[in-house]
Amino acid sequence: MSAPTHVKRCNSTGTQSTCLQILFVLPGVLHGRDSEVRSSCHARTISIQGQRGKTAAEVRVSRLLGGYEADLSRRRTVSGAIHPLIQIGHGVEFGLDALVAEGLAQACVHSAQVEGLFPLGWPNHLSQSNSAFASAFSHFKSMKSPVAAFTSSKDSFTATISRLDPARPRHPRLGLSGFTVLGHMLKDPRLAAGQAMQKDDFPRLGSAIKNRGDLMRAWCEEWVIDPDGGWTEVCEKLEEIFWIATVLVGASSRPGYKPRMDFFMMHALTSAIFLPGMLEVLSPNSRISLLHSHFRVMVAYWVSRGRWGSVLCPQLHKC
Repeated sequence: MSAPTHVKRCNSTGTQSTCLQILFVLPGVLHGRDSEVRSSCHARTISIQGQRGKTAAEVRVSRLLGGYEADLSRRRTVSGAIHPLIQIGHGVEFGLDALVAEGLAQACVHSAQVEGLFPLGWPNHLSQSNSAFASAFSHFKSMKSPVAAFTSSKDSFTATISRLDPARPRHPRLGLSGFTVLGHMLKDPRLAAGQAMQKDDFPRLGSAIKNRGDLMRAWCEEWVIDPDGGWTEVCEKLEEIFWIATVLVGASSRPGYKPRMDFFMMHALTSAIFLPGMLEVLSPNSRISLLHSHFRVMVAYWVSRGRWGSVLCPQLHKC
C-alpha cells in the first residue's frame, strides 16, 4: 500500500522552477505496525525542488522520521528486499529527483523488519545531524552533477578504485575479511537451516533475525571498516561486498539441478550496484554505516535462505 500523497506542482514566474511536494501521512498507512513511529510522527513532508537548466536535482528532506531518523530510517531503507535503497540509489546516481522521492516513500512505509541486526543507537559514532539521510541529501543538492563527481574529484570513489591494483591481495586493516566471517558462520551449528529458522516460516528473514539476530550481529561485527582508511578502505570493503554478493548468488543453485538463482540474494547483488553512487554523496562516517548496513542484511538473507555452503569455495571451510 502506498502512502496517501498530496502532490502540488507550481511554476514560479521567471525561473520556471517546479516544486513537487509529497505529504506522507504515516498513521493511516502503518496500521499499527509501529506504535512508536505512529505516536510521534503524524506527517512527513519531503520537498524536492528542481529548476530547468540545472543538471542535478536539489533535494530537501524537511522531516523524515522525527526523533527516530538516525536509527529507523536506516533500518527501513535496507528492509523490504533492499528495494528502498535500490530506488534511492538509482535516483541519486542519475539525478532523478522523483525517483529519490519514490525511494524515500518506500522507506517511510516499510516496517523496520531488520532492526534486530542494528541495536538502538547503532552506529554510535553517528549523530542524527550526521545520519545517512541527512548527509546524503545535503551533499546531493550541492553537486553540479552526480556523475561528474565520480570522475572529476581526485579524492573520490572512481579516482581511488582506478588506482587500486586488482592483482594485489587484499588484507583487512582491522578485523576479519568478509569471506572469513562467512567461513566461521558456515561452521556455526546455531546458524544451520532448521536452527536459525524453519522451512515453513514466513517470512524466513524475520524468523532468522528473531531467533539468531544477536548471533548474526556478533559475527558481522568482526567485519570492521577502518574509519581512518579513507577512500581506499571504503573501496576495498565495497569490493568485498561485490565479491560476496556475486559468489552467494552464484552458489545458491543446488548442484545437479537446473540453475536457479536465489531471488532474495539477487537483490543483495543488484542493490550493491548503487552503492558507489550513494557513497559519493555521503560523509565519511555515513559511508561506513551504509556499507555495514548492506553487509549485515546480505548475510542475514543468506542465513535465512538456508546458509548454503557446499558449493562455495573450499577455502571458506578452511578459514
